[in-house]
Amino acid sequence: MFIYLSVVCIPFFNFLVILLFGRYLGHKGSSHLVTFNLGITFLIALYIFITTLGVNDLVIIRLFPWISLGDFQVYWDFYFDVLTIIMCVVVSFISFLVHLYSISYMSEDPFQSSFMSYLSLFTFFMLMLVTSGNFLQLFLGWEGVGLCSFLLISFWSDRVYAVSSAIKAIVLNRIGDIGLLLAIVFIYIEFGTVDFVNVFLLSTILGSKEYFFFGYNVEFFNLVSLCLLLAAVGKSSQYLLHGWLPDAMEGPTPVSALIHAATMVTAGVFLLVRCSSIFVNAPRVLCLVAVVGFLTCIFGAFTGTRVYDLKKMIAYSTTSHLGYMFMACGLLANGIAIFHLFVHACFKALLFLAAGSVIHGFANEQDVRKMSGIDIMLPITVMSLVIGSSSMNGIFGLSGAISKDNILFMDFFGNSYMRFVGFGLLLCSIFYGSLYAARICSFFFDNLLLGAKQKLKTVHESDFYILIPFILLSFLSVYIGFFFENFFKDDYATIWLGKRFYFHDNYSLSFGEYNSYSLFFNTFGTILSDEELALLIENVAAFGSFFAIYIYKVKQNYVFLEKYKNGISFYYIKDVFSYFYVYTERRSMTDRIYNKFFTFMEFRNAKVYFFDFFEKGFLEKFGPQGIVSLLNKLSKSFSFITTGFIHNYLFFSIISIFFIIISINGFFLFSIFFVIAFLFFVLNV
Repeated sequence: MFIYLSVVCIPFFNFLVILLFGRYLGHKGSSHLVTFNLGITFLIALYIFITTLGVNDLVIIRLFPWISLGDFQVYWDFYFDVLTIIMCVVVSFISFLVHLYSISYMSEDPFQSSFMSYLSLFTFFMLMLVTSGNFLQLFLGWEGVGLCSFLLISFWSDRVYAVSSAIKAIVLNRIGDIGLLLAIVFIYIEFGTVDFVNVFLLSTILGSKEYFFFGYNVEFFNLVSLCLLLAAVGKSSQYLLHGWLPDAMEGPTPVSALIHAATMVTAGVFLLVRCSSIFVNAPRVLCLVAVVGFLTCIFGAFTGTRVYDLKKMIAYSTTSHLGYMFMACGLLANGIAIFHLFVHACFKALLFLAAGSVIHGFANEQDVRKMSGIDIMLPITVMSLVIGSSSMNGIFGLSGAISKDNILFMDFFGNSYMRFVGFGLLLCSIFYGSLYAARICSFFFDNLLLGAKQKLKTVHESDFYILIPFILLSFLSVYIGFFFENFFKDDYATIWLGKRFYFHDNYSLSFGEYNSYSLFFNTFGTILSDEELALLIENVAAFGSFFAIYIYKVKQNYVFLEKYKNGISFYYIKDVFSYFYVYTERRSMTDRIYNKFFTFMEFRNAKVYFFDFFEKGFLEKFGPQGIVSLLNKLSKSFSFITTGFIHNYLFFSIISIFFIIISINGFFLFSIFFVIAFLFFVLNV
């Protein structure tokens, strides 16, 4: 039991040590201690993974009660199955490399110890999320990663945009948090428990009930699945709630690598896979999950071609690849979704860390248009960027191609009625994805140096604290797909995930056997074999790469294509697709829509109804300020009585005695009327 709990507890121990003894350890001592402990955490998680490989056992560790309210009992439970162990390996490994990278990257920051403590706390809450044994404990980790993301994005608090980006991230995530909280409430009302084991078991036994919700009769599983989907969409930055993820690049680069590769954004995919026994009872919501994935793939790929900030270019690729994972979850290919998450963590961490090295060596310059010709100055860094971009692009023979191709195979050879449109859209997203992946690297290879001379003089290769993660992640980005492909698909994945997760009807079949089961092939006949489909996908990716090289290096910019030499007029691409360019360049107008229809309206309503009517009206008249102003007016009015003449004071004393005598004799109301009339006469004379 201790070895399992140590994976979760060591990062929290790091946070406590820096919090209590950071001033005595110093920056170097704190950074090296935290990194060493994270390395131990990864080794323990790897040892658990190796020892449990091929064993379909579930380990539940119950510590002590957490909440006890009558029949409602919640314990501190830690739920270890193969999915949990895989996530622990991914999170601890990427976190260890990010901590190692931060030793050098943040060495000149005066608050490096605080930064390392936030990273450790971030890792702890993510491990708490993936190892939780009930929904409330999962909600604790869910909120914890949101809190730590706010602290890390706004770490450089002297930057106004960094603070506003952190606020935007936590506000948009609140929308998803409401969905998760509602799902927990509905689950407890229906099942009387929030433990994973009981909920998942009862969800396969009990029939669906209907609830009257906002004027409609909604099935229970549809309602809960929609709430869980809203939570996953907010946390994983899917379409319409994606605005916080590119803006989160205002934080330090290690934060970007940790958020995008192994924590926070992957929490939504983990939630979908963990709750697949609930989603399987709501096929329409599963279709909606796939649709959200389709839209996010397309949007991320399109928008990534219109950005010139290096970190934001990679951020939009994260949005696109999370769409692939959502689409796989919508097709019930949960093993392939986790496989792509596993591979994506490697090449995305490589891309962000390499981008941070370029920015660090380029005096914090992030505009890629000013980074041409640095392939000679930063050979290892640029080569790492090329390997990461190629794996993200899906170039044949790399890990990214294997995981991405499996998702497209599931869509093309599956029975879903969405596949006719979905596969064509995915091919389009692959083309644009390869376009922006090649675009990232195309700016670095040029003989023309466009950067400022002062910045070019300071460009230098990073030290070994930064280069060691490059080498490890480059190796994994190339080969990890070959090592673990069979582990996440076919019969083996059904063995280790089959009892607790649900899959596509054809998931356990080999690709060659799909043809006899597929609706597409039964209708139209065999058009493409599995080998021809793989060749089609690779050709689309290669064509996108070559097209990017042509338009960015040969023509310099595809917006300004010239006319043909034979005199035939040819419209500029900017003129033909002007509305599409505006749509993608302004990030699908979501920020403008939020500002116009939500933020502005809320501010206006707050001013009219709360500030003008309630605060300036009701509270000022009947609150403390109103009482003070009333007393001031009364004191000014009574100041006319203080004339300084004795006969006036004697007169008022006689009137007061008369009032007391009348009150004693039972004429209380008459006395009050008499005093009010007298004061009115005196004050207005």
